[in-house]
This record gives sequence, structure tokens and C-alpha cells, in this order.
Amino acid sequence: MTLRLFIGNRAYSSWSLRGWLAAKQSGLPFEEIFLPLYEADWEETRRRAELAPSGGKVPILWDGAVAS
Repeated sequence: MTLRLFIGNRAYSSWSLRGWLAAKQSGLPFEEIFLPLYEADWEETRRRAELAPSGGKVPILWDGAVAS
């Protein structure tokens, strides 16, 4: 099972960069899913089911059915 990491732009979001660095340093395979944070439809994007456990904030890491 692959880890899925939802992040914003690593250049503008230090929290996304931190999540990405932690996942990268773990050595585990993960899928990076980029979400454009400053797009006009961000309010709609943040309501996606994948972001629900974090209240629409990134980064969020999914390991199968478990989010952290």
C-alpha cells in the first residue's frame, strides 16, 4: 500500500515542505499529490473527502484508510 501525501507548493508553504521532507527522509515510497493553494477554486478543493480529516489544510498524509 502506498502512502499519499497531499501538499501545497513547497516553495510557498513551509508546512508542505516539512511534510514532504519528512516523507522523503523516511525512505518509504509515497505518492505526492500537489494541490494549488491560491487558485480561485481553492474553497471547493479544500472540501474534498481526502482533506476532510485535516479540515482542508495541508499537508495531510494518508496510509491506506488512515490519515495523519
